[in-house]
Amino acid sequence: MKIGIDIDDTVIGFYEDFAKFLNKKYSKNLTSSYVGKNFLNLFNTKEQVFLEVKEFVKKGLSYELAFFEDFEEVFKELNNSFDLIFITSRSFDERAKTRDFFKKKGFELDIHYVHDYPEPKKSLVCKRLGVDFLIDDDKKNALDCANNGVKVFLLKKSWNDDCEDHPNIIKIGDWYQVRDFLKNNKKLK
Repeated sequence: MKIGIDIDDTVIGFYEDFAKFLNKKYSKNLTSSYVGKNFLNLFNTKEQVFLEVKEFVKKGLSYELAFFEDFEEVFKELNNSFDLIFITSRSFDERAKTRDFFKKKGFELDIHYVHDYPEPKKSLVCKRLGVDFLIDDDKKNALDCANNGVKVFLLKKSWNDDCEDHPNIIKIGDWYQVRDFLKNNKKLK
């Protein structure tokens, strides 16, 4: 079984550290929840949001993020039984740093960048790669995949708690629940 894994806020906490970065820069009091729910509307234009992300990345802050505590342990277990790949919406210019970050942490998996594909949608990338399950935190990605026949583990976050129910979406609290579900349902497809 092939499992696609999103990176930001699925294995590392991007929104939390990005909120801290913006708070320091602009003397604000943003939370990861607020940033997650309002990401593209944090500034007057989307371009400004992406410029702030670029600065965050350029300063190397996105490569100092820690893995979620339960991810590393569960990943090692899952990697022995399943075909795991990363699928990310990170931009092209982050490719080398992202690869080096994971390699330094001991993860040498294939990383697929949504923007490398003709139509940059995770559902289409998952279909093209034969992904059976996607693990993600973004409700738009989850619904897009679910509506296109890809099963999704949607890690519960404050920014996706209003995601509508769908038969292909399994809302799950943490990586231990992902592991337990997969171990108990190995024949799922």
